[in-house]
Amino acid sequence: MMASTVPARANDGPPMLERADLRGVSVEASIEPVAAQAKQRGGLREGDDVLVRFKVADTLSGRPRSGLFPAAWMDHIVVGIEQDAQTCQAKVEQFVAGSLYAQAEIDLNVYYVLALNKDPSISVVDPLFGFGNSKLLTLVPLESPGSDWAMTADRDRLFVAMPQTGQVAVVDTDNWRVRHNLELAGRPDRVFIQPDQKYLWVANTSPDGISAENISAKNISAKKISSVTVFDVQTLQQAARIRTGAGSHEIVFRDDNRFAFISNAASNTLSVIDIHSLSLTAQIEVGERPVSLAYSPLSQSVVVAAQGDGTVTVVDAGRHVPVASIAAKPGLVQARFAPDDRFAFIANPAANEVYIFDAVLNRIVQVAQVGSGPDQVAFSDELAFIRQRDSEIIWMAALDQIGQPEKPLSLIDFPGGQSAFSQTLGAGAAPTIVQAPGANAVLVANPQDRAIYFYKEGMAAPMGHFSNYRRIPTAVMALDRSLKEVAPGSYETLTRLRRPGQYSLAFYLDSPLRVHCFDVEVQALPRVAKASPSVRYDLAANQVPVHQPFAVRVRLVDGASGKPSADLKDVQFLAYTAPGTEQRRFMAKQVEPGLYEALFEPYTTGSYYIFVRSPSLGLRFDMASPAIVRAVAAK
Repeated sequence: MMASTVPARANDGPPMLERADLRGVSVEASIEPVAAQAKQRGGLREGDDVLVRFKVADTLSGRPRSGLFPAAWMDHIVVGIEQDAQTCQAKVEQFVAGSLYAQAEIDLNVYYVLALNKDPSISVVDPLFGFGNSKLLTLVPLESPGSDWAMTADRDRLFVAMPQTGQVAVVDTDNWRVRHNLELAGRPDRVFIQPDQKYLWVANTSPDGISAENISAKNISAKKISSVTVFDVQTLQQAARIRTGAGSHEIVFRDDNRFAFISNAASNTLSVIDIHSLSLTAQIEVGERPVSLAYSPLSQSVVVAAQGDGTVTVVDAGRHVPVASIAAKPGLVQARFAPDDRFAFIANPAANEVYIFDAVLNRIVQVAQVGSGPDQVAFSDELAFIRQRDSEIIWMAALDQIGQPEKPLSLIDFPGGQSAFSQTLGAGAAPTIVQAPGANAVLVANPQDRAIYFYKEGMAAPMGHFSNYRRIPTAVMALDRSLKEVAPGSYETLTRLRRPGQYSLAFYLDSPLRVHCFDVEVQALPRVAKASPSVRYDLAANQVPVHQPFAVRVRLVDGASGKPSADLKDVQFLAYTAPGTEQRRFMAKQVEPGLYEALFEPYTTGSYYIFVRSPSLGLRFDMASPAIVRAVAAK
């Protein structure tokens, strides 16, 4: 499609590739590195995280064109092929058609469906590959099954709580690898990221596994326990560990990032934490067994739902005092505000009811009878979706019809699969229903069907489903990497430049139909040879008695400096028996700078091969020869 173009400018603002006038539509493209150091360096390099932006306006008036849905791709330019309007048009046609034989180097329109599985893994699925024939991009292995997860706003990192091993996995969403496993003193059940993305908050229940579901008011042993651990999101360093009350926790934050509010299920309290000082400010008495919190920026209040006595307590988020207490029925499990931040849905599977709470009036204004254990609520822009524990049916309520006192709540339904969900959700379970990106639709994870369903609003049934490859999904998440309108006429997304070379940035607009390709150069990184770390095992003996622990030691030395690699937190051993039918993994601790030790107990006679890794050191299991130990029958 022919267009007149204006060359790049060198003045203020992000580097503009060019501006194209496409028959009445002006498109200005820019690519800007995210990191401050990369901005100062100038130019684009492989490995840069960049912001891709298109500003679309009316050519004559200059007014921004809002409400559009552009698409874009970055692809290598093939040497020897002339780059003109026809080449661009043909390339975009292939990209739009989704040809497997003509895929772009970087697709700026994708979203992925993530399933947190019952086994220790996360499925990453490409849903655009087709319903019923989805493409499993990868499977992220975890040290133990995840119970909750949270993603950063820039979609770069995914944090996964792993209660069984006392860790939080840090997953890089660019390559779907676990970068770190943060170690905690406790049982991390829930993870939360505050609005400004500065801190990750990890809720720890007691070491003996006490949770909201098995705590009673008379369980005195539960008083020993709980805390929250706070990590810096960027450095992953622990910023604080704060003792709160006992039991399981949910956390919400004031919208100005000034205070965190933490429910304590066994102590019947709400802890208020000053985020600036990371210290306890107040402890507020609430209902029996508070298990769920919801914050309303509109009313500047925190709603506390208590499972034990069915009390809904409203706490002023500024003065930190209760301002209302409303009696519902025992059995509350979840409170969530609709997008308007005025009306909260409170689910009660024990009573088969859902309450609509008005944060302006501070009272319950509607009660809906929902027949089979409503235990989770999710929202799209226009609807509330209510999951039932003992049925496959999901109820929907139009958000523009709620909040009318004394008027029955009108509900319609659709099947969220073929089997009842059955999986019993705790009060703080990760969502099994989330809104699908770029559509008035939701994704529904059905554990019994081992599938994820795609439901579009207005349909009588799901349009299709994504296979989870025989794994049981306990939660679902959508990772959206498509272009979004962030200001009138300004559409942008983040991506990473993987390889150097000459690129064509293809822009596509379907209504009105416009196509244009911008030229982009990505420079190569200076190549510096990196010396591998030195690995030397230090074993007291090469033959040990079976069923008796012995110390496995390894000395790690930096390959470049020759100095001990000290203070590593992610040194791990892998031991397996010949011929490799069983394997065990165990973490090591530093006993002196660069020397790491762990105890290993041979579980059968035979030869064991012991490997070591440290992701932060760049050391993989396959990079060094193993230590070999033979376990013999004890005399």
